[in-house]
Amino acid sequence: IRTPGVRDADIAVATNEASATGSSVRAAKWRLAGEVREALWAHRFAALELTLAKQRATDAEALARDVERRVTAGESARVDANRANNERDLGLLAVAEAEQRALHSANAVTLLTGLKVGEMIEEVSDGSVWKDDAKSAHPMVVAQRAVATAANARRQQAVTSTREPLEFSIGTARERDRFGEASKGSARIGIRIPFATTARNAPRVAEASAVRIEADTALQLAAEQIDAEVRVAEAALAQVSMLIPIAERRATAARDTATLLAKSYQLGETDLPTRLRAEAERFDAERVAERTKLERARAISRLNQAKGLLP
Repeated sequence: IRTPGVRDADIAVATNEASATGSSVRAAKWRLAGEVREALWAHRFAALELTLAKQRATDAEALARDVERRVTAGESARVDANRANNERDLGLLAVAEAEQRALHSANAVTLLTGLKVGEMIEEVSDGSVWKDDAKSAHPMVVAQRAVATAANARRQQAVTSTREPLEFSIGTARERDRFGEASKGSARIGIRIPFATTARNAPRVAEASAVRIEADTALQLAAEQIDAEVRVAEAALAQVSMLIPIAERRATAARDTATLLAKSYQLGETDLPTRLRAEAERFDAERVAERTKLERARAISRLNQAKGLLP
């Protein structure tokens, strides 16, 4: 038999441990969401590289055909055809490598989720300011707080339970006075009241107190870590957002230069190596511009993840 105070402490322990278990499950879902996010973004970057590689290979193939025509017509040297064909072959090799990376990243997503890669839903930043109330609602902080609360409940249980539970027993017995007489039945009732002792309870309280201190420390560290991750994610988003217009201006200029030199090459005013360099610069600038846009989308996703938001 337990006293009312001990029963209340036991109920508090059970309730808080159940809450801690539920919070741990939600935190695990949040961590899994982060892994899925990163796997999906890795695939999306690989898919972008594949798209760009295919476009470059197509352009190189068209250029190689044009140079072959000019060589046949006697307008260009055979060495130009060799250069153009080499660029075409390099483009085909790049496509093959990009296809392998895209396939590998898609398989990684499937192994993680059990689903085939589909269209990603663009995440948007909620624009909220990172404050203490948002931090306190983060799945990791909630889980650590629940662990700390459960640890405190276990300590309170140890403090309250100062002795073993009361023991109440009921039994029956049959006895006979002399040999040959009929036996007589009797009932026995026993009550055992253990005394509270410091020696019994002190080690339990000390152990529970140590666990509570450890849980409180883990809670504080979790809050600080989450806060730091959000600050880093916010800075990364701000930085990549500033790079987008710069990358787009560079891509526009590179496209314009490549177009002008292509026309100049057709008129015989520019040699093939100069045109190839312009095409390479155009491809690099367009690649950086597209990757920068994708980097910004990933930065938003990572910021949402750091804030504890599920996709």
